[in-house]
This record gives sequence, C-alpha cells and structure tokens, in this order.
Amino acid sequence: MGKVSKNGFSQVMVIVDRFSKFLNLIPLPPHAPKDLVIREFQQKYLLQFGTPKTLVSDRDPRFISTEWKEFTSHLGIKLCMTSGRHPEADGLVEEINQTVFQLLRALIIPDQETWDEELYSVKGLYNNSVHSATATTPNRLHYGWQIRNPLSYLFPEQRPGLTPGRPGFSAKYDRLLKVVVAAMTKRQHAMIHHANKKRKPSEIQVGSYVWVKMSEFSAEEGVSRKLFPLYYGPWEVLDVIGEDHFGPSYIVDVPAHLRTYPVFHASKLNLHRDAETFDYREDMIPRAIKGGHEIDRIKQHVGKGRNKQYQVHFMHHPLDGLYWISKQELRGSAPRVVKVYERQIAANATPKTSARLSATEYSRNLFALLAYDTFTEDSE
Repeated sequence: MGKVSKNGFSQVMVIVDRFSKFLNLIPLPPHAPKDLVIREFQQKYLLQFGTPKTLVSDRDPRFISTEWKEFTSHLGIKLCMTSGRHPEADGLVEEINQTVFQLLRALIIPDQETWDEELYSVKGLYNNSVHSATATTPNRLHYGWQIRNPLSYLFPEQRPGLTPGRPGFSAKYDRLLKVVVAAMTKRQHAMIHHANKKRKPSEIQVGSYVWVKMSEFSAEEGVSRKLFPLYYGPWEVLDVIGEDHFGPSYIVDVPAHLRTYPVFHASKLNLHRDAETFDYREDMIPRAIKGGHEIDRIKQHVGKGRNKQYQVHFMHHPLDGLYWISKQELRGSAPRVVKVYERQIAANATPKTSARLSATEYSRNLFALLAYDTFTEDSE
C-alpha cells in the first residue's frame, strides 16, 4: 500500500472468487513471513468459505516457497502461477486492486493511517454492487440470495428473497446461475473480439531467437531503466507454453545471472531478424557500458591447463559473433564466469553465465583471437 497504518499493516492479500467475483481483503504487516500468510489465509478465508480447487497467484516469494506448496498440496489445492512480471495473466485481481484504491481514496482521512480499518467498508461496497460481467452482485451470487442493506427500508414493496431450505430456492438459484453464465459468456466474447482486432498470429517458434523487453528484468542499483535499450538478448526459444495461437508464452534460454523466471508472454518478445534480412543494414554493436562489454554466455572451450581457450558470445552482438579468449585473460577479468562454467561442465549442464570485460581487455582479446586463428592456419 505504500503506507504503514497505525495498526502496523502495510499490505493487503486480495482474494477473489473467479466465478462470483466475491472479494475478500486481508491486511498484513510489512515483510509478513510465510507462516503468518498461511495462518491468515486459513483462518480468514478457508475456515469461512471452504477450500478452493485451484488457486491462481503471482510469483511472490511467499507463494513459491516450499511451505506454501506443502500447505496447499495437503489441502488438495492446485497451484497456478502466472508468468513473471506479466500481471495481465491475473487481470481480475489487477482490476480489483484499482477499484480498491479508488474506494480507499474516498474513505480514508488525509493522514492515511486508518486505511486498514476501511477495508471492511470497501469489501462491503464492492460485494454489494452489481458487477458488469455477471449482471448481479457478488454477494447474491456467492450466498444465493439478496443481502439486506441499510437502504432496504426504502423499498418495502420488494418481496424478500428465498433462502436455502425454503421451497423453490434450488430452482431459483439454478435460473440465476444460467443467467450469470450467459452474461459472462457474452462479456468474454465481446472482450475477445475487441482484443483480437489488431492482433496477429505469433511468428515465434521453437528454435527462433527473440529479444525480451527490458522491463521484464530487475533494475540494477544506480542504473536508470529509462536509459537502457528497450530489449535484451537475443536468446533462443526452447519451448512453447499454452495453446493460444495469438499470444502463447515461451521458455527462453535466458542467462543464469539475470535471475528471472524464463517464461515470457508473446507480447513481451520481439522476433530477432538477422542483419542480412534488411538491405544496407549492419549489426549495431553498442558501446562499452561502464568500460566493459557484457558476456552473454560461454559457448565452449578447447585445450587444457594454461593453454585453455574459451569461446564466448557478447550481449547485443551478432549470433555468429563468437570470440576466443584465453583462460588467463578471462580468469583475470571475470573469475566468476570461469568458476560457474567449470562447475556446470562438471555437472554435465549447459553452461550459461555473464560477466563484463573492460574495453581495453575486449580489444586485446580480439587481437588474441586473430593471432590464435593465424597460428591455427599455419599449424595446419
């Protein structure tokens, strides 16, 4: 929320029923530990509304923890995680978050220290309002009858709704469900038609190389994201996730040092095209950042001991732009690269890591590459 209340809360767990749109808000303190999140979820939701079959959430560290997975697995709940940094995958909750903020702005006092006490009012207002997707209130769809409110006395001619156990309740509730399903289906078709007006089938396939939006990666400390390139890469597509022909998600071979979830939606990717595809275009190798060029990954190595040479690929360079660097040079300028590569080789894993070389070392290594190639040709 960006503000710690006088009761010590600073964040809210938002829980929404996918069908009825019924909203539940649970305030949490700053840096709430996993055991507290599990206890609050169990006491303030599961014990009141029952255990859901599936649970869609983002990739918060508490939701991908072993404790949370064991807790949900014990209850038979299927976990569904959204793609990293892709809030569109959980659009229902994102829209409700905006509504919650709008209601809180109108309810909280200027010092903003009582926002947690107004969550009950926000929850009541939302659940008693007609939802555009279902054409009814979440409370009526969740409980099965219309909830009385303080304004009910203004409509004395309105007959009281049927409640569970009374004759005709089941038939009336079944008719309500049919009306809601028809309204949601109509709403979904309208949204799909509107979204597909300017969409094109994805050209990305397994084995293609793609650029990934820079916004998908964590920002480095002391570096402005606005001055970064728009895309990062290119990297190879390893697999396809999902059956949506217009916008599936892809597993991308991202270097390990970036520490990000390697699944990206098609809207976050841009297909890489070789410079030969366009006339009069050359590869644009960027200038050295902070006096160095970033290594995308180490491809392979030859030789042993002091004579070992590493074949590396630099970030933003052509895909076939591979350079040989001696072990001594690479270990002196990027020891972590060599260490991680050797560890992955020992574990029979595909090596991938990152490091930076200074501009001077980069030029010297290119010269060493030419000398090495000349030496190889003379030997042959």
